[in-house]
Amino acid sequence: MARIPYPDLAKSSPEVREMLGRLPAPANIFNMMAHAETVLKPVMKLGGTLLGKLKLDPRLRELCLLHAVKLEGGDYEWVQHVPIALDLGATQDQIDALAKGDDKAACFSALEKAALRFTREVVVDARASE
Repeated sequence: MARIPYPDLAKSSPEVREMLGRLPAPANIFNMMAHAETVLKPVMKLGGTLLGKLKLDPRLRELCLLHAVKLEGGDYEWVQHVPIALDLGATQDQIDALAKGDDKAACFSALEKAALRFTREVVVDARASE
């Protein structure tokens, strides 16, 4: 539940309405950022780059993102990104394993296990092992 009211997007600038209109689905996090229009554009540009322009395989990116979110307790991001991961080919078994914190489950390939281990080390220990 939001602690401050969401802005009236009908009163937002045309640029803000256009940016928010490009989202595949409404996202309250971006709607709230419309309170600070100077922040919205750079954050959306960063998000677009992370979600669409990385060389990292998108499915692997989502598995690692979900793992990091579960380790840190980010329920909002979890709910937002599970459907994305599934759309990109992640399996329900993989989602369930990550929900339990099991990054070594048999449903993950060796590459996925390595990436998930790296994610755990960076999130939990703030550095990756050799």
